[in-house]
Amino acid sequence: MKVAVVADPGGQGVHPAIRGAVERAAGALRDAGYDVREVEDVPRLDEALEAYGRITLTEFSAAWPVVRTLLGDGGDRYIQLAMDQAGPASVPEFMKLMGTWMNIRRSWAEFLDTYPLLLGPVFTEAPVEPGLESRDTAGRDRVARGMRLCTATSFVGVPGVAVPTGLVDGVPAGVQVVGRAFREDLCLDAAQAIEDRLGVFTPVDPRRVRSR
Repeated sequence: MKVAVVADPGGQGVHPAIRGAVERAAGALRDAGYDVREVEDVPRLDEALEAYGRITLTEFSAAWPVVRTLLGDGGDRYIQLAMDQAGPASVPEFMKLMGTWMNIRRSWAEFLDTYPLLLGPVFTEAPVEPGLESRDTAGRDRVARGMRLCTATSFVGVPGVAVPTGLVDGVPAGVQVVGRAFREDLCLDAAQAIEDRLGVFTPVDPRRVRSR
C-alpha cells in the first residue's frame, strides 16, 4: 500500500524534531512493508484553510452571542480572535465557498486514490505552552498554522489517527496517519504498525488507575 509522506504541509516550516518524528514513523511503515513515498505536498492546502476559515466563521456568526456564553470564562477567545480578523461571508460568497469545498474534497479524493494513506505531522511545532492560542492574535495564528494539516483533513472529511513517536522537551509529540473517507481501518492498521515498532511512550495501566 502506498503511503504519501509530507513533513511540512504547505512549505510553511516544520520544527526539526517534528520532521524527525515523521521520518521515524515513515521508517516504521517502510519496515512493516508499506510503499512509503515522499511527495511534494498535500492538495490545495492554502485554499482549504481559507475556505474553512470563512465557512466556519460564517456559521458561527449567527449564533455566536449565545454560543460564546456556553464556552466558559475565556473559552471564546480563540474563535473571537479569528472573527475579529474576518467577518461572515455574504450569501453569494457562501454559496461560492460551498462549491470550493466540494471541489477541494474531490482533489483530496483523487490524491488518496493514488496514495490510500498520508503520513504527516499533527502539529508542525514543538509543543507550545498552554493557552497560547487564546492569548492574542499572534498566538492564535501561530497555533492555527501549526495544526494546518489537521484543519485541512477535517475540512475535507477524511479520517486520521494520531500516533505518539517520542518526547520533545519532555512533552509527547507524534504524527498522524490520514486515509480515505470511511477507511478508518487503514489508518488504524498503519498506526498499529508504527506503535509496534516505535513503542508506547505514554502507557496507562488500567489496574493501577483502579487501585488508586
